[in-house]
This record gives sequence, structure tokens and C-alpha cells, in this order.
Amino acid sequence: MPSYFEIHGYRVYIYRNDHRPAHIHVRGPDGTVVFILNCKTSGPLEVRERWGIADDMVRKLARAITPEIKRLCAAWRKDNGYY
Repeated sequence: MPSYFEIHGYRVYIYRNDHRPAHIHVRGPDGTVVFILNCKTSGPLEVRERWGIADDMVRKLARAITPEIKRLCAAWRKDNGYY
């Protein structure tokens, strides 16, 4: 599972050969959140599931990741095919 970047102490990654829809996993010291990328419309991010991360941190992560949606969608397509 390649990491794409780290933000606020959380690692952003995409599993290879993962299921659709296109999504990212964000893991940090207090838990994990999975965001659907909504690649066809270049966002917005949508929370699919989360474990242990407070609402305010989920919002902070979403704001920080949003500018990277196009790059993450390109990485998803390279590793997993169509969105």
C-alpha cells in the first residue's frame, strides 16, 4: 500500500486492487477515516467510515486533502483502474 503523503500526522494511502468507488484511507495515532474521492466531479470528499477520529479532525483532514483530489484520483486509476 503506497503512501501518497502525510498530513497533520496522518498517512494518506490507497490500497492496490481495492474495490470501487475510488477512495483513500487516512490513518493516524487516534484512528482511521476512509474518504470517497468522487473523482468524476473532482470532489467533494465524502466520509465512508471512520474509527476513533474526532469530528473536528475529520473536517481538518478533509480541508487539507481536498486540493489533492485530482492527484489522488490519478493515483487511484493507475493502481485500480476506473473509478
